[in-house]
Formats: sequence, C-alpha cells, structure tokens
Amino acid sequence: MFQTPEFFFLLIISALLYWMLPQGRLLILGIASAIFYGWAGTGYLALFFLMAAATYLCSWRLEATGKRGWFLFGLFLNLGNLIFFKYALFLLREITGLTGLVLVPPGSIMGQLVLPVGISFYTFQLMAYLTDVYRGEIKVPGFLRFWVFISFFAQLIAGPIMRGRDFLPQIEKIEKITFDKDLTAIKWGVFWITLGLVKKVVLADTISPLVDWHFDRAAWIYGFQSWLGAYLFGFQIYLDFSGYSDMAIGLGKLFGLAMTRNFHTPYLSLNPSEFWRRWHVTLSSWVRDYIYIPLGGSRRGEAKRSRNLILAMTICGFWHGAAWTYLFWGFYHGVVLVLYHQFQRHSRKREFKNIPPILTVFLTFQVITIGWVFFRAETLTEAWIYLSHMFQNFNIYQLIFNKKALFPVLLLFLFHLWEDRFLKNHPHWVERWRKLPAPMRGLGYFLIMVLILAYLTQGQQSFIYFRF
Repeated sequence: MFQTPEFFFLLIISALLYWMLPQGRLLILGIASAIFYGWAGTGYLALFFLMAAATYLCSWRLEATGKRGWFLFGLFLNLGNLIFFKYALFLLREITGLTGLVLVPPGSIMGQLVLPVGISFYTFQLMAYLTDVYRGEIKVPGFLRFWVFISFFAQLIAGPIMRGRDFLPQIEKIEKITFDKDLTAIKWGVFWITLGLVKKVVLADTISPLVDWHFDRAAWIYGFQSWLGAYLFGFQIYLDFSGYSDMAIGLGKLFGLAMTRNFHTPYLSLNPSEFWRRWHVTLSSWVRDYIYIPLGGSRRGEAKRSRNLILAMTICGFWHGAAWTYLFWGFYHGVVLVLYHQFQRHSRKREFKNIPPILTVFLTFQVITIGWVFFRAETLTEAWIYLSHMFQNFNIYQLIFNKKALFPVLLLFLFHLWEDRFLKNHPHWVERWRKLPAPMRGLGYFLIMVLILAYLTQGQQSFIYFRF
C-alpha cells in the first residue's frame, strides 16, 4: 500500500491538514487511519474497530475496578479473534487429515474465511496495551487518543508493534508538536521513506523472481544453486520487511512522531542471540516480555530456560502463519538459541573467544539462512528436500564455475554493510553530502527518484508481511 499513488495522495492531504489544524490532529489521523485500513475492505475495518473498542472498554473497566477478570476477558477476545481467523481453518483441516472427518465441507463459510490484513500485528499491540494497563505501567487515555495509538496508518498493517509506554506519551502531546522550520524532521522523513522504497521496489521486488525460480525447482537444484536461492530469499525478506519499517519511521517523522526502528542490519550479527536483538526488534521484545519472561525466563535453571526459549520461539514462528513450516522455523530458532547459550557456557570455561568477527558473522548468516528455507517453503516436505539438496553435490569446482551467480548476493551484502555504516555514523556522511555542489546533490536526488519510478511502473508486489 505504501508504494501506491492512492496512499501518497492520502498522505499529502493528511499531512497538510495535520500541520494546518493543530487542534484537530487526533481527528485527522483517526479518520486517515480508518480510510487507509478500510481501503482493504470495510469488513476488515469494522472488525478492527470492534476489537479496538472492546479492548478499550476492558482496559477502562480494569483501571476503574482493578478486577483481573476484565484483563482476562480482553485477552480472551483478542486471542479468540486471532485464532478464529488465522488458525481455525488450519486446525480443522489437520483434524480432518488425522481422523478423516470432514469438518469443513466444500463451499462452507469456514472454507471461505479470508485473513484480515494486519490482524497479527494489531492483536499483539492490543494485547500488550491491555497487559501494560493491568501491570499499572500506563494509564488509559481518551478513546480518540487510544484509536490513533492503535490505528496510526504508518505502522498498522506490518508494524513496528508500538508499546503504550513509547507511543501513548507522544499521542498525549500531539497538539503541542511544533513544525520544524528548518525541515530537519521532514528531510529525515523523506530519507527514510526513500530508503524504504529503494529496498522494497528496487531491490526486494527485483530479487523476488529469482527466489521463486530457485524454490519452484527445489527438486532439481543442488549444492551451490540451492544455497544461492536461500541467500537471495534471506535478503528479499529483509529488504521487503525492513523497507516497510523504514517507511513507517519516515511517515512518523512527517507528523513529528517517533516510531521504533525495527531492524538494525541483522545479517552483521555475531551470533544467533544478537540476530534476534537486531531482527524485527519489536516482535522479539514482545515475545521476550509477554511470553518468555512470564514462562519463567532464565530464573529457574538451565533446563527450564532452554524449554522456555524453545517454546517462546515456536510460538513466535506460529504467529507468522498457520502452517507447519512457520512453526518449525520458530522451533528451529529456539533450538539454535539453546545450543548457542550452551556454547557460551563452555566457551567461558575453555576460552573459545578468539574467533575473528568476520568468521562469526559468516557462520551466523549460514545458520539464519538454513532457517529461511523453512520460512519460504510451501510445505515441510519441500523444505526438507530443498535443505537436503543444499548439502549434496556441493564442491569448490561448482562454486568457481558459478561464481558470477554469487555476485548479486555480494552486492546485497555490500548494501547491507553501507546501511549499517551510514546509520551508525550518519552525521559524518550527511556533512560530507552537504559539502558536494548543489547541482551534484540535485542530480543524485533526481536519479534516485527516476530509479524508484522506473521500477514502480513495472508493477507492484505486496509486502511479504501483509499476509501475517
């Protein structure tokens, strides 16, 4: 949606009214967000509004009475809504497969259920809000402020999953946000939006057909070619999802609002634990705070810590979709994290600490890449076939013969490295950019926009995480 002309029209009108009418900002953003989400379907909007209103009512009664029942009822409503639309059909079909009982007749209403856009994201945000009210960490705002908090179109469909303690204070003071006359916030907003568009439209959508080619031929490709397809998918999903998140940051800045950065160049991680601190940060922290820690975290011994890690990551995987592939992907990462923590314990004893960082980054990337096979494959059978082929017929001669095919992966990794260096030291890079002659900078802006527009005209692909 972010890359469509209709969205940019809505954005421009909303931003102009927002800055022209400070006292009407809540209403402007509330209506704009409803239009944005309602564009996918009025039924989706009605369901979302109903769940938001019910959750707000539960939080209001919870704060007023202190009764735990309102908290549990609110969680039950949100989980029930998510399970019904996302998992009920999957569970019924699995039961049919095991027992032979036809629980979903062809043409029935259940068989025609369509997953509401962004339901996983807004459900987790509603549940986190309700939990934070229950814990006394946030106060219940007025309903319009709550609606803007939960529905702000920059992050509604695919995150970041904003917490009440981070976003509600900004909403509370939204009428007092002043327009930045030197346009610093606007410029950075445009930068983040442009970066997101380049990632999504120019890079991720270009990689997509190559990824499809490799995974459609899972049974016929081996060794280096299988690894190449998995590498390309790893970058495709990163560029697609982080592109959306970058645009969300930029959109927030256009309205003077700070959105949580969701990705921190995760493929430069030194270990699997660091990867999950840098990949989909708001979901990782959500799983930690609302699943892993309540299960007991690391407080009850190593065995239970391992159990909690595997369980939390398996739930995280299943959150992504009603399929065994997603569940196994989460389980795989849980096992990887357990093995890494065990390695850490032993490395402190045996002092295995002098491994060069470039090697640990490389090894971590391979581990993550193996996991992406389960995420991308349509079935577990296809995933196992693809994965087994990655370790067959692989030799140095195959790598040398196909070295040119690795060139796109190397370019993508260089882009990843540039992104990391730029965002860690952006004042230096910005200063160097400003020292360039104005015509040269103007030409650079022009070429970037021409590049984006050229790729937009070739057709638009939906963001991968819209299906979750």
